Amino acid sequence: MLIVALGGNSYESEEYFEVGGDKIPSVMKVLGEKRKISEMTTSKSKGVEKMVIVYSVSDNQGDEMEEYAGALVDDFDFIALDEYDFGGKRGSDFEFVKVSDKDDDFIVMVTIDFNNNGYTLTITREEGTIPGGTSDTDDTDDTDDTDDTNDVDDADDANDTNDADDTDDDVNSTPAPSDDPPGDEVEIIVPALLAGGKTVDEVQQNAPSGVTVTGQNSDGSFTFQMSEKRQQELIEETKKKAYDACSDFYDIEGVIMTAWDDKEYKTVSIAANNPFFADSNKNDVNKILLNVARIVPMVQVYMGMGLDAETEIEANNIDKGEMGWIVYAPEIIKELS
Repeated sequence: MLIVALGGNSYESEEYFEVGGDKIPSVMKVLGEKRKISEMTTSKSKGVEKMVIVYSVSDNQGDEMEEYAGALVDDFDFIALDEYDFGGKRGSDFEFVKVSDKDDDFIVMVTIDFNNNGYTLTITREEGTIPGGTSDTDDTDDTDDTDDTNDVDDADDANDTNDADDTDDDVNSTPAPSDDPPGDEVEIIVPALLAGGKTVDEVQQNAPSGVTVTGQNSDGSFTFQMSEKRQQELIEETKKKAYDACSDFYDIEGVIMTAWDDKEYKTVSIAANNPFFADSNKNDVNKILLNVARIVPMVQVYMGMGLDAETEIEANNIDKGEMGWIVYAPEIIKELS
């Protein structure tokens, strides 16, 4: 992978960003005014080209991104992959996509994230098709389409109680007697510091719905049992909570950028200036840090990492050009609680 960090100031007046020959409108192009670019990186790996542009904007972040997103759709042929709303304090993963102007086998995607410090555009160009794209063969009016949800041939699936193929979907079906948990049940180990209590009853009371606390282990950890489906739901729910928790650092004076490993959630990095490290901010920083320390490693826990779940959280002092501090979760919970 090739990664190049670029000086942002020279791009603030550009009307288009170019990725792989495709031109994507800049904020300058849409708003007609420059906005400060604090960081810009480009990378290329296995045919995927990416450009990340971080804008530092002190107010009206949502309004400006609402205008930018509207221009992408109305004026530059992009399609919104989901409904978008920039009315809150922050938001993430608003995705807009189009077929490349240079090669029909490629797509260009613009992802928008924003918070009260500014907004980030992530532009990706790669080989592929538009997610959720349709073709003539998917015509829902085609009576010959075997996937048509209204196909009368599928009617027996809803009513045939004797069809063995339907037992996986029948919530009232009774599994065959067994000493083992049902096949779709999983067990995960939750470290004591992340369990939400000191006894099985306390932990069960604080556990998410669909989770059974089956016992406490000799090392103090707890065993959670749930369905595979619930496990996947909890992974995604906790990822969203992790995003919100890490984004709260932007509420502290001096924070320039936060970033985290969104694959395994093993690292969280904060780039900040001197005010962030001031004693006057210490209590607020520690409150957010404690929340991050409790939430981010839980993504790993729900992934099944158990006692190996650990997240490195570091704060870099940009003014001094050195590491401000580094801690490890969940261990830091003992110190902050």
